[in-house]
Amino acid sequence: MSRPERAENPARCESLPATDHLILASASPARAALLTGAGVVFTVAPASIDEAAVRHAAVRRGHDVACTAKRLAWLKARQVARRTALHHPSRRWVIGADQMLELDGAWFDKPGSLDAAAAQLRRLQGRTHRLWSAFSLWCDGREVATDVETASLSMRPLTEADIARSVAAEGEALCGCVGAYRIESDGAALFTRVEGRQSVIMGLPLEMLLARLAGHDVEIGHRNPISTLPGA
Repeated sequence: MSRPERAENPARCESLPATDHLILASASPARAALLTGAGVVFTVAPASIDEAAVRHAAVRRGHDVACTAKRLAWLKARQVARRTALHHPSRRWVIGADQMLELDGAWFDKPGSLDAAAAQLRRLQGRTHRLWSAFSLWCDGREVATDVETASLSMRPLTEADIARSVAAEGEALCGCVGAYRIESDGAALFTRVEGRQSVIMGLPLEMLLARLAGHDVEIGHRNPISTLPGA
Protein backbone atom coordinates (compact mmCIF):
# COMPACT_ATOMS: atom_id res chain seq x y z
CA MET A 1 0.00 0.00 0.00
CA SER A 2 1.27 3.46 -0.83
CA ARG A 3 1.78 5.64 2.22
CA PRO A 4 -0.52 8.61 2.79
CA GLU A 5 0.83 11.89 1.54
CA ARG A 6 3.02 13.58 4.14
CA ALA A 7 5.57 16.31 4.54
CA GLU A 8 9.17 15.40 3.80
CA ASN A 9 10.10 15.95 7.45
CA PRO A 10 7.70 15.02 10.25
CA ALA A 11 6.31 17.98 12.14
CA ARG A 12 7.86 18.85 15.44
CA CYS A 13 5.88 21.20 17.67
CA GLU A 14 7.09 23.06 20.67
CA SER A 15 6.17 21.62 24.07
CA LEU A 16 2.50 22.32 24.78
CA PRO A 17 0.46 21.33 27.83
CA ALA A 18 -1.98 18.62 26.84
CA THR A 19 -4.61 20.11 29.14
CA ASP A 20 -5.15 22.67 26.37
CA HIS A 21 -3.93 20.96 23.24
CA LEU A 22 -4.45 17.17 23.10
CA ILE A 23 -7.49 15.89 21.20
CA LEU A 24 -8.68 12.29 20.76
CA ALA A 25 -10.29 11.89 17.34
CA SER A 26 -12.36 8.91 18.52
CA ALA A 27 -15.58 8.29 20.44
CA SER A 28 -14.27 4.95 21.76
CA PRO A 29 -14.85 4.59 25.52
CA ALA A 30 -11.99 2.07 25.69
CA ARG A 31 -9.47 4.48 24.16
CA ALA A 32 -10.65 7.27 26.42
CA ALA A 33 -10.29 4.96 29.43
CA LEU A 34 -6.74 4.02 28.42
CA LEU A 35 -5.66 7.64 28.11
CA THR A 36 -7.38 8.63 31.33
CA GLY A 37 -5.78 5.73 33.17
CA ALA A 38 -2.38 6.95 31.97
CA GLY A 39 -3.06 10.40 33.40
CA VAL A 40 -3.54 12.03 30.00
CA VAL A 41 -5.82 15.07 29.84
CA PHE A 42 -7.60 15.46 26.53
CA THR A 43 -10.72 16.56 24.72
CA VAL A 44 -12.81 14.35 22.45
CA ALA A 45 -13.62 15.30 18.85
CA PRO A 46 -14.60 12.15 16.91
CA ALA A 47 -13.76 11.87 13.24
CA SER A 48 -16.45 10.95 10.73
CA ILE A 49 -15.13 9.05 7.73
CA ASP A 50 -16.54 6.21 5.62
CA GLU A 51 -14.49 3.42 7.15
CA ALA A 52 -16.22 0.69 5.15
CA ALA A 53 -15.35 2.42 1.89
CA VAL A 54 -11.70 2.73 2.93
CA ARG A 55 -11.54 -0.95 3.84
CA HIS A 56 -13.23 -2.05 0.63
CA ALA A 57 -10.82 0.05 -1.43
CA ALA A 58 -7.89 -1.48 0.46
CA VAL A 59 -9.11 -5.00 -0.32
CA ARG A 60 -9.51 -4.17 -4.02
CA ARG A 61 -5.98 -2.82 -4.14
CA GLY A 62 -4.48 -5.76 -2.26
CA HIS A 63 -3.40 -3.77 0.78
CA ASP A 64 -2.69 -5.61 3.99
CA VAL A 65 -4.50 -5.20 7.29
CA ALA A 66 -1.68 -3.36 9.09
CA CYS A 67 -1.40 -0.69 6.40
CA THR A 68 -5.18 -0.34 6.27
CA ALA A 69 -5.42 0.21 10.03
CA LYS A 70 -2.72 2.88 9.77
CA ARG A 71 -4.49 4.48 6.82
CA LEU A 72 -7.75 4.70 8.75
CA ALA A 73 -6.05 6.19 11.81
CA TRP A 74 -4.25 8.67 9.55
CA LEU A 75 -7.45 9.75 7.81
CA LYS A 76 -9.26 10.26 11.11
CA ALA A 77 -6.43 12.31 12.58
CA ARG A 78 -6.08 14.39 9.43
CA GLN A 79 -9.79 15.21 9.33
CA VAL A 80 -9.93 16.35 12.94
CA ALA A 81 -6.57 18.15 12.74
CA ARG A 82 -7.79 20.21 9.79
CA ARG A 83 -11.17 20.89 11.39
CA THR A 84 -9.51 21.85 14.66
CA ALA A 85 -7.07 24.20 12.97
CA LEU A 86 -10.01 26.12 11.51
CA HIS A 87 -12.17 26.38 14.62
CA HIS A 88 -9.78 25.89 17.56
CA PRO A 89 -6.39 27.22 16.47
CA SER A 90 -4.92 26.92 19.97
CA ARG A 91 -5.52 23.14 20.04
CA ARG A 92 -2.68 21.48 18.19
CA TRP A 93 -2.17 17.79 19.03
CA VAL A 94 -4.60 15.26 17.53
CA ILE A 95 -4.65 11.47 18.01
CA GLY A 96 -6.43 9.32 15.43
CA ALA A 97 -6.83 5.58 16.02
CA ASP A 98 -8.19 2.46 14.40
CA GLN A 99 -8.37 -1.25 15.14
CA MET A 100 -8.85 -4.16 12.76
CA LEU A 101 -9.29 -7.89 13.31
CA GLU A 102 -7.99 -10.55 10.94
CA LEU A 103 -8.84 -14.25 10.98
CA ASP A 104 -7.34 -16.44 8.25
CA GLY A 105 -7.19 -13.49 5.87
CA ALA A 106 -10.73 -12.29 6.56
CA TRP A 107 -11.27 -8.83 8.05
CA PHE A 108 -13.96 -8.30 10.66
CA ASP A 109 -16.08 -5.20 11.29
CA LYS A 110 -17.74 -4.11 14.51
CA PRO A 111 -20.79 -6.37 14.88
CA GLY A 112 -23.36 -3.60 15.24
CA SER A 113 -25.97 -5.83 16.91
CA LEU A 114 -26.07 -8.52 19.58
CA ASP A 115 -27.06 -11.17 17.03
CA ALA A 116 -24.07 -10.21 14.90
CA ALA A 117 -21.84 -10.28 17.99
CA ALA A 118 -22.96 -13.84 18.73
CA ALA A 119 -22.32 -14.84 15.11
CA GLN A 120 -18.86 -13.32 15.29
CA LEU A 121 -18.00 -15.25 18.46
CA ARG A 122 -19.06 -18.46 16.69
CA ARG A 123 -16.48 -17.74 13.98
CA LEU A 124 -13.71 -16.84 16.43
CA GLN A 125 -14.22 -19.64 18.95
CA GLY A 126 -11.57 -22.35 18.99
CA ARG A 127 -9.28 -20.34 16.71
CA THR A 128 -6.50 -17.76 16.81
CA HIS A 129 -7.00 -14.27 15.42
CA ARG A 130 -4.92 -11.11 15.30
CA LEU A 131 -5.79 -7.55 16.24
CA TRP A 132 -4.05 -4.58 14.65
CA SER A 133 -4.29 -1.27 16.52
CA ALA A 134 -2.93 1.88 14.91
CA PHE A 135 -2.55 5.51 15.90
CA SER A 136 -1.71 8.66 13.99
CA LEU A 137 -0.41 11.70 15.86
CA TRP A 138 -0.71 15.15 14.29
CA CYS A 139 0.49 18.58 15.38
CA ASP A 140 -0.60 21.92 13.90
CA GLY A 141 -2.26 20.16 10.97
CA ARG A 142 0.76 18.02 10.08
CA GLU A 143 1.52 14.36 10.67
CA VAL A 144 4.07 13.66 13.39
CA ALA A 145 3.91 9.85 13.61
CA THR A 146 1.75 6.96 12.44
CA ASP A 147 2.33 3.42 13.66
CA VAL A 148 0.63 0.10 14.37
CA GLU A 149 1.02 -2.73 16.87
CA THR A 150 -0.46 -6.22 16.84
CA ALA A 151 -1.72 -8.82 19.31
CA SER A 152 -2.57 -12.49 18.85
CA LEU A 153 -5.44 -14.13 20.75
CA SER A 154 -6.51 -17.77 20.90
CA MET A 155 -10.14 -18.21 21.89
CA ARG A 156 -11.21 -21.39 23.64
CA PRO A 157 -13.98 -23.52 22.11
CA LEU A 158 -17.36 -22.07 23.05
CA THR A 159 -20.76 -23.69 23.36
CA GLU A 160 -23.92 -21.86 22.39
CA ALA A 161 -24.56 -21.39 26.11
CA ASP A 162 -21.11 -19.81 26.52
CA ILE A 163 -21.80 -17.41 23.67
CA ALA A 164 -25.22 -16.50 25.02
CA ARG A 165 -23.78 -15.81 28.47
CA SER A 166 -20.98 -13.66 27.07
CA VAL A 167 -23.34 -11.58 24.96
CA ALA A 168 -25.82 -11.18 27.82
CA ALA A 169 -23.09 -10.18 30.28
CA GLU A 170 -21.61 -7.46 28.07
CA GLY A 171 -24.77 -6.31 26.31
CA GLU A 172 -24.82 -3.45 23.83
CA ALA A 173 -21.19 -2.58 24.57
CA LEU A 174 -20.20 -5.46 22.28
CA CYS A 175 -21.77 -3.77 19.26
CA GLY A 176 -18.85 -1.37 19.09
CA CYS A 177 -16.11 -3.96 19.71
CA VAL A 178 -14.45 -5.34 16.60
CA GLY A 179 -13.93 -8.73 18.27
CA ALA A 180 -17.34 -8.90 19.99
CA TYR A 181 -15.59 -9.14 23.34
CA ARG A 182 -14.01 -6.80 25.90
CA ILE A 183 -10.68 -8.06 27.20
CA GLU A 184 -10.83 -5.59 30.09
CA SER A 185 -14.06 -7.19 31.30
CA ASP A 186 -15.67 -10.65 31.12
CA GLY A 187 -14.13 -11.21 27.69
CA ALA A 188 -10.80 -12.17 29.25
CA ALA A 189 -12.27 -15.54 30.23
CA LEU A 190 -12.83 -16.44 26.57
CA PHE A 191 -9.14 -16.95 25.81
CA THR A 192 -6.59 -19.68 26.38
CA ARG A 193 -3.64 -17.61 25.11
CA VAL A 194 -3.03 -13.90 24.63
CA GLU A 195 0.14 -12.45 23.11
CA GLY A 196 0.34 -8.68 23.06
CA ARG A 197 -0.34 -5.65 25.19
CA GLN A 198 -3.76 -5.11 26.69
CA SER A 199 -3.85 -1.56 25.37
CA VAL A 200 -3.44 -2.90 21.83
CA ILE A 201 -6.29 -5.34 22.39
CA MET A 202 -8.42 -2.46 23.67
CA GLY A 203 -7.77 -0.44 20.52
CA LEU A 204 -4.84 1.92 21.13
CA PRO A 205 -1.07 1.19 21.26
CA LEU A 206 -0.81 3.31 24.40
CA GLU A 207 2.83 2.69 25.29
CA MET A 208 3.97 3.47 21.75
CA LEU A 209 1.85 6.63 21.66
CA LEU A 210 3.08 7.86 25.04
CA ALA A 211 6.67 7.34 23.91
CA ARG A 212 6.01 9.49 20.84
CA LEU A 213 4.43 12.24 22.96
CA ALA A 214 7.36 12.14 25.37
CA GLY A 215 9.76 12.36 22.45
CA HIS A 216 8.12 15.65 21.47
CA ASP A 217 8.16 16.97 25.05
CA VAL A 218 4.38 16.99 25.35
CA GLU A 219 3.21 17.36 28.94
CA ILE A 220 0.26 15.00 29.21
CA GLY A 221 -1.12 16.61 32.39
CA HIS A 222 -3.25 15.00 35.07
CA ARG A 223 -5.52 17.59 36.62
CA ASN A 224 -8.44 18.56 34.38
CA PRO A 225 -11.42 16.36 33.42
CA ILE A 226 -12.15 15.16 29.91
CA SER A 227 -14.28 17.49 27.83
CA THR A 228 -15.79 17.39 24.37
CA LEU A 229 -15.18 20.05 21.78
CA PRO A 230 -18.30 21.94 20.66
CA GLY A 231 -19.70 20.61 17.43
CA ALA A 232 -17.79 17.34 17.68
